[in-house]
Amino acid sequence: MESYCAKQGWEFEIIQDLGSGMNYKKKGLYGSRSHKNKKIVTELREVAKKL
Repeated sequence: MESYCAKQGWEFEIIQDLGSGMNYKKKGLYGSRSHKNKKIVTELREVAKKL
């Protein structure tokens, strides 16, 4: 997962519990970048499922 994120050029921090780092109520996730953030979260969940 680390190498996938690095190849995408994403800044990342690996967390133990995937759900704990994703808070959709956080201000930044609803702003102008919310569509981009939702895509990133979806892609990370897909990668996590494959691990």
